Amino acid sequence: MSAIFTPALGEESNRQRHLAEPPCIWEPKKRPQPEERINWLLALRQHLETDSVLARQPEHAEARARLFAVAVACDDLPLIRSLGGIRHALGEASLADELDLIIAFWRSGEPEPALDISRRLLFKHPYDARFATLHAAILNSLRQPCCFPMPGPSWGDTNLRLVPLDHMHCEHFAWAYRDPDIAARCCLPQFANAEEWHAWLDDCRAFGDQMIFAVMHAQWGFIGSVSLILAEGIGFFYYWIATEFQGLGFGPKAASLLFELAETHWGLRVCYAKCFADNQPSLSGLAKLGFELLDVHVRTEYENELHFRRVTPGYTLTLDAATELRFLFERISSTSVVAEIFINKSS
Repeated sequence: MSAIFTPALGEESNRQRHLAEPPCIWEPKKRPQPEERINWLLALRQHLETDSVLARQPEHAEARARLFAVAVACDDLPLIRSLGGIRHALGEASLADELDLIIAFWRSGEPEPALDISRRLLFKHPYDARFATLHAAILNSLRQPCCFPMPGPSWGDTNLRLVPLDHMHCEHFAWAYRDPDIAARCCLPQFANAEEWHAWLDDCRAFGDQMIFAVMHAQWGFIGSVSLILAEGIGFFYYWIATEFQGLGFGPKAASLLFELAETHWGLRVCYAKCFADNQPSLSGLAKLGFELLDVHVRTEYENELHFRRVTPGYTLTLDAATELRFLFERISSTSVVAEIFINKSS
């Protein structure tokens, strides 16, 4: 495993404890605590990397079943797909395991294999309402229009993909969003429960001009989120990455994919962002993405905010930043609507 793609660890002793236990005694009696999850993810991968026979030999079916159960308890989408696919091919998966496999593909932005497996299981178990319900739900989600047209179920490359955020991602969002500093830095809500999160997502969708994505890593699954509000070619964006995966370049990479998508398919010409002056990692990330600090002051409820602009390569600006920001703040319909913008004047 390359060090550059290794997330920050929790307590080293906890990971070593998991590694010292053979998979045959692993028993996920309950979901791990959020701060413990990364240790389970690392332990799962290290067990599978150090014992390649474990993954495929028929005599290790029980160990695979236990590892799969741990992956499900941790909402570990990549390993649910990997181990679940092996167990499906070997014919050792239960119907409940097959459902978990289908859901993992679906949540990862891969509806084709999800539909393929669910369709085949529907033929084998035509009276099992679970498969019929899940198959219908996947089809229905594909028919739901996004605020902006997507060229496919996801956008990205083999390592990182953007998947439109959906209600099915609630648990994965909660794992990644657990650090309260994320909400504070991004001026996002602190969700007391799942109902509040679902209501927030519905509200964001209702405006009709915002796309929120789950950032899906090929090895680690849901690692963060990126969002774009877009109106008349003018955008406002933010991103956040789970604490364990910060500092590895995933945020700027996800943002680059978002701009590529928006410029290619949605007509993004100019994009704005804001950041607290003491948030050095985000300041560095914005600079890498081509954002330039604006010589404006915006009066909002938050202090110490800086505003930035990125112009799509090849586009010639026709409006000044103050005009575009006023337009955006009115469009966002937030506390920024009443913001006052002062252009700094050279002395």
